[in-house]
Amino acid sequence: MNDPNTWLDKIFKESLPTLLRDQESNLVSVVRFGSTTQFIKYSTDVDVLLIFRELPHRRERHALVELWENEINSQLLLVSLRGFDMRLSLQLRTLREAKHWSKIYLDMTEHCSIVHDPAGLFAGILEQMKCWIENHGAQKNHFNGMPIWTYPMGPTSVCFV
Repeated sequence: MNDPNTWLDKIFKESLPTLLRDQESNLVSVVRFGSTTQFIKYSTDVDVLLIFRELPHRRERHALVELWENEINSQLLLVSLRGFDMRLSLQLRTLREAKHWSKIYLDMTEHCSIVHDPAGLFAGILEQMKCWIENHGAQKNHFNGMPIWTYPMGPTSVCFV
């Protein structure tokens, strides 16, 4: 396994039981997104969106996933032995929060790795986001090598069903 993307897929697949052990009835989706779903830089964040039915106050959220987060970070340290410096960057949202339009969903419509989404709830959100992009003429352009989305400012208060 020389492909870092294969390493990441394996790490998240193998660590999922740890997360499900404590949060199975509460966990809705686990989605890896960002640059690591397209290409791997030697030093990068591994962006992950975790969606739960319910979450405590924002300051207390990471305590729910601390064991899983430690397991992932331990595996990322092993990847660093192969010359890659990767750090886990988590976003935790309730399903209600996840249903609100978010600019991170723009790129996710083109590339993300859905690790866990048994009811297809997040996949449905992405489908609705694709419709929003088409209906509002949102476009991705590149400026100095960075993707920049242009879209109308008004209708971003959308709530997906």
